[in-house]
Amino acid sequence: MPVFRDEEQTYEVFGGLWREVLSESKLSEKLRKMKLTMKFITKDPRGCTWVAHDRVLTGPDADQDAVITMELPADMAHEFWLDRLELGKALTSNEVKVKGPLPKLMGLLPMLKFVYKKYPEHCQKHGLPTE
Repeated sequence: MPVFRDEEQTYEVFGGLWREVLSESKLSEKLRKMKLTMKFITKDPRGCTWVAHDRVLTGPDADQDAVITMELPADMAHEFWLDRLELGKALTSNEVKVKGPLPKLMGLLPMLKFVYKKYPEHCQKHGLPTE
């Protein structure tokens, strides 16, 4: 059974997560310094979330250029934010597609620890499984 019921729920969960993270952590400043924007495109259900240091866009508004774009199934994005996805394996098997400078993405991963910590709590608010 899929984790997300529809596209709108992906926007509520992933968009809301990033809005919280940017307002509560130092990640916003780090993204600004790195001049980094990210776009997460999910499928099953389809969705799009665009993240910059100062804003988060979802849905059609998120169709913006980004330094890093990740494309993956929504359920796999859920596993990624729960820190349970082997990114290297998912990349080599082409389950996750990344456009943009891979070294920049790999440099960003350690900074995502706050997001990984925040996501289970965020899932609980939205009634999503974390086990």
